[in-house]
Amino acid sequence: MVSDLQILPWDTRFFGYTVGRIDMLSYDEIELETLVEKAWQQGVKLLYVFTDNATELSPNIVDTYTGYLVDTKITYRYEVGQDESVAAFGPIEIFSAGQDVAQLYELAYQSGDYSRFKVDAIVGEENFKRLYRQWIDNSVSGQAADDTFVYVVDKAIQGFITVQKKPTVATIGLLATDKSVRGRGVGSALLNYVKHDLRASSAIHLDVATQKKNIVACRFYERNGFTVKSEVNVSHIWL
Repeated sequence: MVSDLQILPWDTRFFGYTVGRIDMLSYDEIELETLVEKAWQQGVKLLYVFTDNATELSPNIVDTYTGYLVDTKITYRYEVGQDESVAAFGPIEIFSAGQDVAQLYELAYQSGDYSRFKVDAIVGEENFKRLYRQWIDNSVSGQAADDTFVYVVDKAIQGFITVQKKPTVATIGLLATDKSVRGRGVGSALLNYVKHDLRASSAIHLDVATQKKNIVACRFYERNGFTVKSEVNVSHIWL
């Protein structure tokens, strides 16, 4: 059973061509081919296909269209308050309008090395960067995040984290540290700051998604008390 084809208005406006999505809980090649044909008839150019982590596109789909696996998305979960120890946070503050947003852009680009929008060469480097700039803009404006915390040393932003808060679940949108300071505890300090901040909220879970191929990020979250909540494969089909 799969969901019907969804046309994604935001992605369509952003990229300038029609983008669709199919969520498939159990793989059915014939049904997928039917939906791909439907997408083509509706003028879809780029189709996101989400399947379970054991399923990839069939050779027939791959050979007929330009389609390939671009990501295995892992969602990690942390139980807020499970660790009562308080680690040092360092020089962390809320990002303010007077700070240099261009520094956030550069850090975001670095964090996106394994992003499906960078892995997919057809999307293109400029679209990848535009997408991450928009993500930052939406985060600091409050549209995509409730808080953007930055780690600042001598006016240089060495790392940042964005968090969206819902009644019981908070979600990390982006967590990035400059390559020059990785391994020095900046990412852990930001994460600990958010964990501590959430204790005063109603959130009982903290979720974050990353890419399975980003082994460093996966190990980082596991080392910081997160466990795997779900895994899904994400494929792009170009029509």
